[in-house]
Amino acid sequence: MADLRDRNIINKKLWKVVEQGRLIIGAGVGSGFAAKYAEEGGADLLFLFNSGRFRMAGVPSLAGYLPYANANDMVISFGVSEIIPKVKNVPVIAGLCATDPKYSHEELLEKIKNYGFSGVVNYPTLSIIDGNFRLVAEEQGLGFENEVNLIKLAAQMGIFTVAFVQTEIEAEEMLEAGADVICVHFGFTSGGEGNIKTFMPLEDAVNLYCRVYKKIAARESDKILMVYGGPLGYPESIRDFLKGIKARGTKVHGYIGGSAIDSNYVRETISSLTHLLKGISQKEITRLGNLVGSSQAMQNIYEIIKKVAPSDITVLVTGESGTGKELVAEAIHELSFRRDKPLIKINCASLPENLLESELFGHEAGAFTGAIKKQTGKFELANRGTLVLDEIGEIPLSLQAKLLRAIENQEFYRVGGEKLIKVNVRIIACTNKDLSEMVREGKFREDLFWRLNVININMPPLRMHLEDLPEIVEEIVKRYCQKNGIPVPKIDPKLIKNLKKYSWPGNVRELENFIHALLVFSNEKMLTFGDRAANLLREKLMWRNDRENFDENKVSKHCNGDESRKLIEVLRQCNFNKTRAAQMLGISRRTLYNRLKKMGYDNASFDL
Repeated sequence: MADLRDRNIINKKLWKVVEQGRLIIGAGVGSGFAAKYAEEGGADLLFLFNSGRFRMAGVPSLAGYLPYANANDMVISFGVSEIIPKVKNVPVIAGLCATDPKYSHEELLEKIKNYGFSGVVNYPTLSIIDGNFRLVAEEQGLGFENEVNLIKLAAQMGIFTVAFVQTEIEAEEMLEAGADVICVHFGFTSGGEGNIKTFMPLEDAVNLYCRVYKKIAARESDKILMVYGGPLGYPESIRDFLKGIKARGTKVHGYIGGSAIDSNYVRETISSLTHLLKGISQKEITRLGNLVGSSQAMQNIYEIIKKVAPSDITVLVTGESGTGKELVAEAIHELSFRRDKPLIKINCASLPENLLESELFGHEAGAFTGAIKKQTGKFELANRGTLVLDEIGEIPLSLQAKLLRAIENQEFYRVGGEKLIKVNVRIIACTNKDLSEMVREGKFREDLFWRLNVININMPPLRMHLEDLPEIVEEIVKRYCQKNGIPVPKIDPKLIKNLKKYSWPGNVRELENFIHALLVFSNEKMLTFGDRAANLLREKLMWRNDRENFDENKVSKHCNGDESRKLIEVLRQCNFNKTRAAQMLGISRRTLYNRLKKMGYDNASFDL
């Protein structure tokens, strides 16, 4: 086994990685746990930072610069106890503070050698500090010069060295000191939850690196160059950085990840997994998010949602209007790794084509008449989160190609814009249309259909799981009462029994409106199936049956011609509303029902 404390062996190992056309990957860690899995993942270098230790405690990296503890003692302590005895194949680099009053540089470096560390890096570093603090530190002899001296002495002692720098001048000083690796440090990320925020935009990081690269390349052609921090928090941002420097004719040999490796994904994974475990019950699941029901039909839906949620796979939710397609999208988002990121929804049927394009992709100021200022589109707003495309079947054919490219490539141009916008968005599309039939009719692009229809979740109509009515009605009643600040009544089983006699073509949305209508007039402690409920339901049932099955010939067999024609004419005028029809005929509603019953339309078999 190669000696991982041998400076020459480490350099040869790193150059071999470069020759293979791969990036050298350094993992900034703060625990033996993180170090173990970084080694398993193929890290080429392990960096022990005091800030990494703080991150393991849930504290942002900035704490590494604050006077909470001696940085060097902290790094040596967890390095010796947790990492060096267990890591066998990766060099372990200690982040050392060069202005520690407790130890001289010689004492520090001797400790590092004796404890078995492979090398050192100047961290915490003053290179990323500016303003008055930097000025005072320099005046007090605590400036960057100390870090240069530490790296210089380590190199003289044969210790492998990595130097953090942020300017061309600092890079030149570290070259003079004999550093094996020059790493451009782009500064802090804010840490914490949500998207990684940074004080340096990606474009500025590209420009800074190219300036440092140019300075180093003019002096040495065989120096290993790496980057760290700032906007480089996720693999996609690193890819964008590499594209940016390549376009400028420069290159980089490696990347060091801190929070990007030891906390961002760990935090998201722990949070999401815990959330999933909280959803496990020893009883049959009766709800998922805002979806309610314990029928087998709904159990099947829950299982699919739980399987697809942790991935980033595109989902197409289909079903009749009112079945809860949007609730499925919300449940998928809440169970995904993106649950703390934005959930953005857009109804593709609610806007004309020109405005829909602007809503989806945004526009620049002056892009069209009325575009007074720049607008951010839904795709950008949903970055790192989920975008729900509701009523996707209504999107104009002329806009479908641009939508397809945005979904496939995760990039697009704003309307009237020239800058390519890159995003990381999960897509969930919803529709009550038969998209495959629309493809056959030439109304929907086949390539877009297959891009969306990776996983299909088909929501069952309410008539297919009427056994869920008690739970759904209870949920509707509870929400309505909580919203309106009124007591929650009990529900009469007779009400549920009679609600099951109707097919609910408008599904849960229609049921919700029906229950709300009952609650408006209910002053009882129990929601019962009284006259009002019976009449409302009769109207629904007879309206639907009459609309679908009203047969004038059948009516004429039971009534004289004039009465038949008059009844038919009035019913049609009233859109089969029996109350209004009775009023127009000047008879009671009961008389009208009796006449209809005589004609063979007996739809009102409810228990009062």
